[in-house]
Order: sequence, then structure tokens, then C-alpha cells
Amino acid sequence: MDWSKAKNILIIAFIITNVFLIYNIQKDMYGRDNVLIVDDKIINDTKGILKEKDISVDVDVPKIVIEMEPLDVEYETYDKSKLKEKLVGESGVLSIENNKLLKYKRSFSEENYFLDRETALKTAEEFVRKIGFENRDQEVWHVLAYNNRYEILYKQIYKEMFLENSYMKVIVSTNGVEEFERIWLKPILKDKSKREIMPATKALLKVMDDLEEVPKPVIIKDISLGYWFDPAQISFANAENIKSGTALPAWRIVLDNKEVKFINAYDKY
Repeated sequence: MDWSKAKNILIIAFIITNVFLIYNIQKDMYGRDNVLIVDDKIINDTKGILKEKDISVDVDVPKIVIEMEPLDVEYETYDKSKLKEKLVGESGVLSIENNKLLKYKRSFSEENYFLDRETALKTAEEFVRKIGFENRDQEVWHVLAYNNRYEILYKQIYKEMFLENSYMKVIVSTNGVEEFERIWLKPILKDKSKREIMPATKALLKVMDDLEEVPKPVIIKDISLGYWFDPAQISFANAENIKSGTALPAWRIVLDNKEVKFINAYDKY
């Protein structure tokens, strides 16, 4: 018998049972409008199980367990003629795929002078503002430098939570913006029926299966709660043509290699 594996199974079962019991006890104690706070011991036990798989957690694990409702969303669509008006004087090619993925590209001869990060960010922000997409529901996700270019990736925010999978990507060189992509979601309404979500500790245990084939060691750099809309869950074969659907609460787990994993937060026990 593989005693190490049996031990892990028993520990996981113990943690899940503890979370379930604590939730029900505290729900009765504090009332329906309050939240569960996951005990530090459960967090440490979870980290210990991950450590045995050569997975470490380099971020504070969220302790709060709340109730969330699903969110109906649809993809933003674009008016090509209006966008062209905003890009007057620009020499790039504008295209729209499936009426939801906006692409803009232009070519330049190579320049040799140095492009710094601050200038690249400012150039990207000015372009986003010019084309009419500057608002409060976005954040800079990463800024990557390569071949005297910068890739600036923006992610969508909804009420201080992430709303995936939507993004804006800007490629900036010494000549200015070379490429731009945007696919964005429009929140329609929230379902009034809230459901309890799984604790972050449970999400960390569930992600172990997804990390089975990932080269070790693995470091988890971030875990956060938000909404995740995956068209492939509606129709894998026709995902590109999906126009709307329901974004579900999810835990987003970011690894040290920048890979991102999503765990459905409704899949509680």
C-alpha cells in the first residue's frame, strides 16, 4: 500500500470536513449576512499537503468565505467605421473577428534607439484613450520587454474583482503602437440567488491535479476571487461564436511561470 498517498487522502478529507463543520457552526453563530473566516491551522495544513507535492504558496491565502451570485455577461461589439474615425492619421490595418475580437496592426522599419518601460506604458495608455477604451474597469496585468518592444496586457475588473477571460493587449516599439487586441465583456445583470463559494484552501487542494504535469518545483504567486466566463464550457466546438453566457465565481491561481489556473468556486465539496 502507498502509505504516503493514503496519508494525503486522509488529511485532505480531514481538512474538508473541518471547513464544512466550521462553516456551518459559524453560519449559525453569526447569521446569514456574515462570512466564515478560515482558521490558520487549516491554511497551514493545506500548505503542508502542497509542499509534499513540491508546490509552495508565496502569497497570503484569503481567509474569508462569502456567498456570491453568478453574473450574466455578453461580449462587447464594435462599430468599425467609428473606430476608423478615431484612428484617422494612423496607417494600421483594423479588423474585427466574430464581432468581438478587435485587432489593429501596423508595420514599421526597425529603430535602434532605446525604449524604456515608462515611455511604453504612457504610449499604450494614450492609444487606449484615443481609441475610446480608457475606463475604470481595467488594470495593467503585466508589462513584458522583448526585442526593444513592450507588451502591455490589461485585464478587466468588475466591482474590484477580476472578470476573465477578457483583455486588451498593446505592443509598443520605438515607433509607437504596433499591435492592439481587445476582447471585452459587458456585465448584464446578477442573478439574485447567492450561493456559498469554496474556501481558497479547497481551491488550492483542487488545483493539485491540474499541476500534476507541470515541472516542479511550482510556486503559487497569487490566488484571488472573481468571475470567470469560459465559452468552451457552453460549446467547445463553437466557442469562438459564443456571444453571451454566465460568468461564475472562480478562484484564479497564478504560478511563478505566469501560467494561470481557474477553479470553479461553486464546486464546493
